Amino acid sequence: MDADQDIVAEAVKDAMNGHGFSEAFTAQCKFRPRRDRDDLTGLQVTVIGGERRREIMRGLSRRDLGVEVLIQSPCDPESLSAVRALNGFVQELDDWLEGQSMGGATYVSSELTNDGDPLDPALMIQHGQFEAVLRLTYRYHANV
Repeated sequence: MDADQDIVAEAVKDAMNGHGFSEAFTAQCKFRPRRDRDDLTGLQVTVIGGERRREIMRGLSRRDLGVEVLIQSPCDPESLSAVRALNGFVQELDDWLEGQSMGGATYVSSELTNDGDPLDPALMIQHGQFEAVLRLTYRYHANV
């Protein structure tokens, strides 16, 4: 992550940790989180730097900084209520983050993605873990 991305990622982490959500967690910033976690015992929220883009147009520099929020939790694939609760929590995070500026950067968008469908029972049976990723984009503007 670059310095601006660090500032935005830390601001996202601190803002989430300072807000009361329906599920208790303490978010952490990490450079490279562990994805397949056999030792995962509860809900884990990790903030990671994502894509960076820069454009210069008509004397204005625009930097888009990506920040990813990785949500992981042990999950029984046969428990529909557990899967629904985790999906609801991810939506709650996304709704809360929408439109909030962080670290001096303006919120642009979010996208819910994952390396596999969190509702795919085969994935949860294999790993015993729910996983989803919110990809957030924040923007800095500056005159050049």
